[in-house]
Formats: sequence, structure tokens, C-alpha cells
Amino acid sequence: MLISEVEPIDKFGINLLDNENPDEIIDAIIELPLRNACKIFRQKGVKTVMSSANKNNVLKPGIKPTEKEDVNNPALFLFMPSPTYEDAGKGYAWIMLDFEALSNENKELLFLLESRTGKNGENVGEKGIWFVKAHDMRDMFGRDTNYNGDDREKEFIKRKIELVYNNQRYPNRVAIIRMPVNEETTVEEVDEYFSKFAKSFRTQIINKEDKTNEEPDDNDQISH
Repeated sequence: MLISEVEPIDKFGINLLDNENPDEIIDAIIELPLRNACKIFRQKGVKTVMSSANKNNVLKPGIKPTEKEDVNNPALFLFMPSPTYEDAGKGYAWIMLDFEALSNENKELLFLLESRTGKNGENVGEKGIWFVKAHDMRDMFGRDTNYNGDDREKEFIKRKIELVYNNQRYPNRVAIIRMPVNEETTVEEVDEYFSKFAKSFRTQIINKEDKTNEEPDDNDQISH
């Protein structure tokens, strides 16, 4: 089955970690290509927030996928519609993780993967991993420089981009894991990629008071 054949699921999730049958909830609200990865993340205590792997992530021929440089310009917020979390899915399947709830080991793993370079020294890691802060007009011109003294917090601020999403419902700081998709990409390929990625994370303590695996409601659609 191809990603271009997968219909989007636009449902709002519940706290899976408090549910008696979290795997059943994942099957109901998470699209098929990402279900196994979300289950692995849950088993490891890693909080997923939003995700998308459906036909709307596949761009029409000739349309350029959205990269970090396309949304990481403060001037965009003045002269163009503000970039949103949906931009992460233009040409990419993705899973959003709660960065604030990650263990130090898992934060450092993401920093390492995001720093990967290609044969010519180009940064290939930042195509697959975005560190995202919810957009705040007060921080538009780089005033978000405060951190709690933790080097990992400092690293997040150095790498982060700002996107618009509902930060009243979702965490203020997230990491988005992305995989490029096209008309030939299969469900199995996406499943394998994200499942392997999830397995690379270290198991961490689960905080049952936090939300996990939430899909957007009607006012927070992943794809259009």
C-alpha cells in the first residue's frame, strides 16, 4: 500500500498512558504507517503529541518539500502567513515528540542525529529533525535566549525554529521527526523508518500526569 492511498485521520486523542487499552486507542487515532512507532515510543515512556503520514503529505509533482530554511526566517511572520506545524508535513511524514518530557539521554540522541552531515559537509540531519518552539510574537527577533542553565536547553534554543500551533493544548517545545515521502513511498517503508527510529530511544520514566499521542481536533488539523 502506498502513502498516497492513506486517508487522513483527524481525531482528537486522549491520555493513552492512563487508558486500559492504549494500543487500541493508537490503532483508532494514529494513521497506519505510524502506529508501530507510536506504540514503541509509548513503551519507552516517550510522549508523542501529533503525527501525520497520509496522502496529504505527498506533494504534487514539481512542488518543493518544505525545509528548515523555508520557515526559519523571522521576516516571514511580517510579510507572509505564519509558518505552522503543517509545514513539517509538506513532503514529509512526521511524528511530534514532547521535547520537555524527554530524558537527557534522548535529548542528546536527537541533537546528535540532527547534527549529521553529508559527504560534502551539508547538514542532512536537520532535514529529518526539527526542534520547534511554539511561535510567540515577543520572541520573533531572537529574544528567546533564557534557559535554566542546562546545556541541553541551550542546545535546543540554538537549533530551534518557531512554528504556529496550539501551545495551550500541546507542549511549548517539541521535536519533529520527519521522513521524506512521495507518490512511490509505501506504508511499509514509513513503518520501518519510524519504528527503527523509535527503537533507538532509551526507555525513560513515564509521567502519567502528562498527555501523549494526541491527534488534533477539528480546529487543529494536521493536513489539508
